[in-house]
Amino acid sequence: MESMLHLAAAEIKEPTTAGWILMIGSVSFVVILVGWCFKRVLTADPPIETDVPAGKGP
Repeated sequence: MESMLHLAAAEIKEPTTAGWILMIGSVSFVVILVGWCFKRVLTADPPIETDVPAGKGP
């Protein structure tokens, strides 16, 4: 078992430039999207009050 772990650790390679670009781009996209979603939810207008009782609307 120990020799298998040693072989697996010996084959680890550093990410390529394309890998770094893809990873940074993907993580940046997700972080920006989550920030945009939080902003939309936290700055949303309050719900409109109506005179119709709950459950009796259209």
